[in-house]
Formats: sequence, structure tokens, C-alpha cells
Amino acid sequence: MSWIGKIIGGTIGLLFGGPLGMIAGAALGHLVDKSAEFRLQYHEPGPAEQSRYFPGDATEGEKRQMIYFVSVFSMLAKLCTASGTMNARSRERVEQFIRDNMDSNGRSARLARNIFEEASRSSFSFESFASQFYSYFGADSNMLVTMMHILFQVSMADGTMDSAEQRLIDSAGQIFHFSYMAMETFRRQYASGYRYSSSGASGYSGNRSSGSYGSYGSGAGAQQSQSSSLAHSYAVLGLTSDASDDEVKKAYRKLSIEYHPDMVASKGLPEEFAKFATEKFKEINAAYQEIKASRGLK
Repeated sequence: MSWIGKIIGGTIGLLFGGPLGMIAGAALGHLVDKSAEFRLQYHEPGPAEQSRYFPGDATEGEKRQMIYFVSVFSMLAKLCTASGTMNARSRERVEQFIRDNMDSNGRSARLARNIFEEASRSSFSFESFASQFYSYFGADSNMLVTMMHILFQVSMADGTMDSAEQRLIDSAGQIFHFSYMAMETFRRQYASGYRYSSSGASGYSGNRSSGSYGSYGSGAGAQQSQSSSLAHSYAVLGLTSDASDDEVKKAYRKLSIEYHPDMVASKGLPEEFAKFATEKFKEINAAYQEIKASRGLK
């Protein structure tokens, strides 16, 4: 039984408290109101049976998954409302993330949407969510980095990051104790406008018609595109083009271990984020292959 199955109908707020606990409890309350529908559709146990699952039967790993899940959608909600109103493009990016990683009509998706809505309406601040998240995952750097990648992706959903979003992103960096150089590495990755497809080929993820990064044809435009793609590859590895061959290899080995899906999952990333972790792992490998090819490395 997944962690969601163990806490449906339970008082999740008692498990980890604080603002995240309050949001989780309210979000689950809406699901519990439809418990009969849930039991019919998902074959969940009734209330009497559920009581034996919560909270004692939840393992430490399941609790960490629960906290990570709630933290992601609570922080995203505040990011999407950073300017005072909901950013429609960012909200759609959250919805796309849900569709890409979860059964769009399943328990995970419904809970994610409930958490997002509850957090967006709440008086809790982005910083309060980030601080509580850090209190649980501060010792796991790759979990912090994964969260930052999610935040950057959503904030750049409309191709730009406004000053309000920038302030929240910077505050997360401070709370997570990322260095200035680490934050610049994130910015370089997402400012380039490139992403890697699952096939390993790089491609522009923004509006190609804007001409911001040149065309995909021949000549100067193609050279500019290739240069931007290579710069992005270095940023993915946390490097610049003046890094030595040994530094490139060392960075790749370190990141390929840290972001291996099995390693990330073992540290508490919910199974709903497995695809996201896998795509980051592919991106690291694709970046390394491009750098190797440009340098003629074996």
C-alpha cells in the first residue's frame, strides 16, 4: 500500500505539524468528504480499517515521501501567486507536471491539486513552507536540488521570471543554504531556453518563433543555437566552458550517482516524482555526451 493509501482519512496534521501539516490536513479533508467514492473507485478500506494504518504503520520512508509531496505543491502554489494573482502559465505548468507524472484522475493527482489549491488560498508564506521543508531534507543535498529544479521550471513556464518570482526563488536558495555560484548554475540552465528530450537530443523548449535564440537553420543562427546548447550542457554539470577535462569527468560521475533514480528514491523522493528524476538523469547524461563530443573525449 502506498503512503497515500495509508493516510486517506487520517489526521495527517498530527504527523508533522506546522504549516505543511495544516495544508495537508485540509487537502485530505476534501478527499475524506468523498470517502465513499474513494472506496468504490480505489478499493480503499473503510474508516475503521483505515485507523490501523495511521499514523503508526507509516514507515519513516513513507513519511518523508508524504512531506516531500506536500512541500512541492505548497511551495509551487505560492510561487504561482507570487505577484498577487495566479500566474496562468505557471499554473498550467503545474498541471502539466501532474499529467506527466501521475494518473490525472488518480489519488496522487487529486491530492496534489487539493494541496495546491489549499496552499494558494492560505495565509502561510512561501518561506514558511521552504523552512519546514529544509528542516526535514537539509541533510540531503540532491533532494534540495531536485526541489529547486521544480521551482525553476514552473517559474520559467511563461519564458520569463518576474521580480516577485525571483524574490521567492532567491529566498529558497538562502533557506536551503545554496551558494551564489550554485544559484547562478540553476539560472544558466533555465535561462538558456534549452532542454533535453528523452532521446538525448537537445532542443529549444520555448517559443521558437520569438527568435530569441536564433533559428534552427544553417549559418549564424545554427551556430548560435549550437553554442547555446553547449553552454547549457556545461550548466547542467555545474560547470563553465573553461573547466578542465578532469573536472568535467568528475562532475559527471558525481551527478550521475546523485541523480540516479534509484538513489533519489532511496532518499525519500515519492514514487510520483520518479519520472522527473529519470528525466534529470537523462539530461545529465545527454549534457556529458555533448561536452565529450565537443572536446573529442573518449
